[in-house]
Amino acid sequence: MTVIAKMNFHYAGKTYPFEMEFDTPDAVDYMFDGGNYGCDCNRSGFIQEQDPDFPDLECGETIKMTNFWIEPK
Repeated sequence: MTVIAKMNFHYAGKTYPFEMEFDTPDAVDYMFDGGNYGCDCNRSGFIQEQDPDFPDLECGETIKMTNFWIEPK
């Protein structure tokens, strides 16, 4: 079942809505919370899709995530 993960990223006083499609809901929440997509180095790349001037960040946890949910496509 295809799902869409939706969330808001927050950095330096700005909010960046983001969504990503997955083929299965398995482990999607983990990917953004404790997995590879929970790190600034990946999250900064996601934000750059909307804001090309957003800086490349190294690994860390300065980009906060809120309003995370998964819905069927």
